[in-house]
Amino acid sequence: MHVDAQRGRRPSGWRPRVVLVTGPPGAGKTTLCRTVVEMARRRRLRVAGLLTESRTLASGRVVQTVVNLRTGERRRLAEYVGEDEGEPVGSGVAGRFSWQFVSDSVRWGRHELERCIGREVDLLVIDQIGPLEVVAGSGWTNALAVLGEARAGLSLVVVNPLVIDELRRRLDVDGATVIEVDTSSRGVIPEHLAAAAGWSTVMGQALLSGVPADLLATDLDGTVLGPGGDLLAPELPTAVRHLAASGITLVLCTGRSTEYALEGARAFGARSGYGLSYGGAMTVDLSTGNVISRTRLTGQLASQIVRLARELGLAVDPIPLCGDPVRLLLTGAPAAIDRAAESLACVVRRQVVMLRPTPEALAVQAAGATKHAALAALTKALGVDEGRTVYLGDADDDAGALRWAGLGIAMSAGTTAARGAADLEVPAERVPEMLVRVALARRLNGPS
Repeated sequence: MHVDAQRGRRPSGWRPRVVLVTGPPGAGKTTLCRTVVEMARRRRLRVAGLLTESRTLASGRVVQTVVNLRTGERRRLAEYVGEDEGEPVGSGVAGRFSWQFVSDSVRWGRHELERCIGREVDLLVIDQIGPLEVVAGSGWTNALAVLGEARAGLSLVVVNPLVIDELRRRLDVDGATVIEVDTSSRGVIPEHLAAAAGWSTVMGQALLSGVPADLLATDLDGTVLGPGGDLLAPELPTAVRHLAASGITLVLCTGRSTEYALEGARAFGARSGYGLSYGGAMTVDLSTGNVISRTRLTGQLASQIVRLARELGLAVDPIPLCGDPVRLLLTGAPAAIDRAAESLACVVRRQVVMLRPTPEALAVQAAGATKHAALAALTKALGVDEGRTVYLGDADDDAGALRWAGLGIAMSAGTTAARGAADLEVPAERVPEMLVRVALARRLNGPS
């Protein structure tokens, strides 16, 4: 969907959006707003509101300037004076602000916001709302009323983290979205905001710009974890927090043990979601470690595999040790492993899948014990449409899931089979960015 910039027409299905931008000091909230303003102006869209800029003078004084985005007029707003000299934080409230405000500029800013009511614009910016407004009853005190009555396609509001919960409680606007700015998200937020407002699409991928994901699954080794189980990108835990905050279900997939999947969850700081271990033979709840489902090798089939392996002089280890196994691990000389794989392909045909973790090992599982099959079963149980899923992987055993998912993302260094099955290729260092993109698409286009 796009805005007709020449005629000001709204696209079919258009609805106004209010996005609350928050984050710690110095995260880049005002810079983000400035970037979105520039994007809108390049498209000849109508922009209004206030932008607050801070700068340090040659004398060392730190001052704030407020900019009227509709006219370009600028006025000195405040000067940093420290807590000892700042204005009181509201009547009867202990503490003081660290800024001394210019009362005429504050009144002027409120008046300019008032003029936005009833004015049809494509982008309305209010930078910022904090304790001054929510606690002291000063500053842009009419901001909430303006948001409720302005006719803006996209309203972008910078909010101090200290008052974000209270502001959401007071805000009488349907569908307000909160986005936190940090090092992993600030570079990609502007284009997602443009997509949410109908100005453009993101990366040409429908899932990232129009149809948000409900579930994201990722392979571990080679995709997000290195050979020693270390994170391939330090930003990954922050990106996973964005996924959790957006309501996306996280699934960690590995050909290794359940314990390894749980270790991966701890490395990410993931407190909920699911783990697919043993290549999809077992599904566990990451928050509890409880097994949800397992695909076993039946007694007769397992006995047949064990007999053939021993005839070739191979060691056989069942996993788990008791009951019907979900996996039989055959180990021995590479040549004998090759013969076992050939024999099994002939004898048991489509009853098993085989994984080759090393030249000296062959993992044999029931035919239904694959990442693809396990994900399909899990999404069905959760009521998730497969078109609203994302999968990241790098190996041959990821190809089925990459092809099945609504959006398959393969690692650039992955196997030919994985890259051929995917919709998109990215290097491993870009995985955190992709996770944040998926989370943003969900926040801006999915359920509130």
